Amino acid sequence: MTPARHPRATDAVDDGHGEDQPFVRWSGRIGYAAKGVVYLIIGSLALMQVLGIGGDSTGSKGALVALKQQSYGDVLLYLMAGGLLMYTAWRFAQGLFDVEHKGNDFIALVKRGGLAISGALYGFLAWQALNLAMDSADRSPGGDSRETAARAMSEPGGEWLVIGVGIGFGIAGLYQLWRAWKVNFSKHWKSTLNGTTRQWATRVSRFGIAARAILFVIVAYYITVAGIESDPERTRSLGDVLRSFAGNRGLLGLAAAGLTCYAAYAWVNALFRRIPAASGTSFNDQIQ
Repeated sequence: MTPARHPRATDAVDDGHGEDQPFVRWSGRIGYAAKGVVYLIIGSLALMQVLGIGGDSTGSKGALVALKQQSYGDVLLYLMAGGLLMYTAWRFAQGLFDVEHKGNDFIALVKRGGLAISGALYGFLAWQALNLAMDSADRSPGGDSRETAARAMSEPGGEWLVIGVGIGFGIAGLYQLWRAWKVNFSKHWKSTLNGTTRQWATRVSRFGIAARAILFVIVAYYITVAGIESDPERTRSLGDVLRSFAGNRGLLGLAAAGLTCYAAYAWVNALFRRIPAASGTSFNDQIQ
C-alpha cells in the first residue's frame, strides 16, 4: 500500500503563493506582463520593417510612442505606466527587501543591487509613459541617449560616470548570456509548467534572453567608447543599434525574432514564475 502523500511547505511556494503577500506576487506578475508588451512592440516593429510592411527599428521609448499613436493611446500609456510601476515595485522588493532570500554576501549584494537598478530604470520608463500620455504631441525618441550622455559629461567626472554605465551594461549583458547558456532561469518556474510546453518555453526564452543580452553588450560598447573619447555622439541606444541593422535584413530579422522571444519569456514569468514572499516580516510591514 502506497503511503499517502502529505502536502509539503514547498507546494505552496511552487504554486506561487508562499506567504500571504499578494502585493509582491501581483507586482511581479503584472510587471512581467507589461515588460513583455514593451519588448513585443519593439520586436514587432522591427519585424514589420524586415517584411517591408511598415514598422520601424526603435527602443523602449519608441515603443511608448507607438502606443501613443494607437486608438485610445493615452489610456494604453496609463495602463503601461501602471504595469511598469508594478515591475519597479517587484524589482525593489527583490533588491532592497530581499524577498527571495539571496542573502547579504558580496555576490548576493551585487545581484540585489542590479535588481534595484533594473527597477529604477523601469520606473523611469513608467515616468516617460506618463509624460507621453499627458502630452498632446508625439515626441520623437531619437537623440535621447546622446543628450543624456552630453549632460553627464558636462559635469565633473562625467566621462567616468558614462564609462561606468557602459561597463555596467556590459556586465549585465554578459551575465544574461551566461543565464541563457546555463538555462538557470527555468528553475524559477512552477512545476505546473511541464512536459513539451516547458521544453518549448525554455527554448524560446533561451533564444530571447541571449538575443537581448548581445544587444545590451553592443549598447555597452558604444556607451563605454563615448565616455573614453568624451564624445556623447558615439553613444547608441537599443533603437540606434537596431536601426544600424536596417541594411542587413537577416541581422535585423534575428534581432526582431530574439526580442519577440524575450517578450514571450516575460509572459512565461508572468504566468508561471514562482514568486515567493519573505519569511517573517511581511513586505508591507517593511515599507511602512
